[in-house]
Amino acid sequence: MPLPLLHERIILLSIRFHEVPRVPAEERIQLDCLAKDCFRVQLSYGYFQSPNVPIALRLCERLGLSVDPDKIAYYLGRETLIPADNGACIAL
Repeated sequence: MPLPLLHERIILLSIRFHEVPRVPAEERIQLDCLAKDCFRVQLSYGYFQSPNVPIALRLCERLGLSVDPDKIAYYLGRETLIPADNGACIAL
């Protein structure tokens, strides 16, 4: 089934790993509304845990964000910020 070109909702999702074995489930998800139908979701995991994005997005319903996993388009990216000598940051 083709996905629509214009998205109803945008979710910017990032995953962070912490230097602890496990992050409790009640501390795992942080949801911020950036604008109408634009959200930031931050997932936190410990080094013994494996992220499961579809399950985490379903758990966002408890925080007021309803997501249908069958209608999601994922766009992946990874940026690393490197500090330059002049104090600026360079994205790689």
